[in-house]
Amino acid sequence: MVEANELFHEMNSRGIQADEVMYTVLIDGYCKSGEMKKAFLLHNQMVQIRLTPNVVTYTALADGLSKLWEVETTKRASS
Repeated sequence: MVEANELFHEMNSRGIQADEVMYTVLIDGYCKSGEMKKAFLLHNQMVQIRLTPNVVTYTALADGLSKLWEVETTKRASS
């Protein structure tokens, strides 16, 4: 995710606007790595620049939240 984030910022610094696909790929990566706060920050940024999240974007976020919920539930059950 570090390299993907660096590429994302480099693109922006060169004036290359990321599209819905790029945002969704990053959001999905953050969700898969359990970094939900970063995923939602990107989602919010996406909406602010008037890009429309699609079903793939929301599926990635839902998946990430589901996994986070499973981890939290497991932690509580084992304590």
